[in-house]
Amino acid sequence: GVSNGLGLLLVVCFVAIPFLFACGGCNNPSTMPHQHHTTSIPDKETYLLNRLDQKFENSEVHCELGRFYLSEGRWDKANYHLKVALGFDPAHRNCQAAFISMLEKQGKSSEAALYVGRYQGQLFNSPSELVRLGKAFADEGLDAYALSTFQKAMQIDPNVAEANKHLGLYYLSRNELAQAKQYLSRSF
Repeated sequence: GVSNGLGLLLVVCFVAIPFLFACGGCNNPSTMPHQHHTTSIPDKETYLLNRLDQKFENSEVHCELGRFYLSEGRWDKANYHLKVALGFDPAHRNCQAAFISMLEKQGKSSEAALYVGRYQGQLFNSPSELVRLGKAFADEGLDAYALSTFQKAMQIDPNVAEANKHLGLYYLSRNELAQAKQYLSRSF
């Protein structure tokens, strides 16, 4: 009995101890699949910067980082990352809207209006892209730009269901029921 127990102990020591050293010990979360990680999640800025270290040309991460800095009021950093994102993906609608939002928050309304005109003008032949841009403006709380963008989509093709739907929702949110009903009905 004792020799079998001693033999088992030796086997465990020769197999388990080198494994523990190789994987970083018992407290390494990656070696404990049934336990929850207790390490803290890095803050959003650190997380996004680390993602950029992996792939700098990731326009989505630059946009997210720009929006983060925008929410913090860090204009220079927001401007940099939003412009980098648009450099890698000039058609990134959410980033275009975030850039306009930044300009508006800085009190640069005339510059914002110029960019909106440019973005809308580039899409003069694509009502579906105008709708995407309008939705991005709406998501940023830029209602006037969203409205004008949806209206431009309707000028190109009055039967675009998405544009009708979003115009109807816009008027519904302002309790303008007759116009809301008109556009929502047309969206069907």
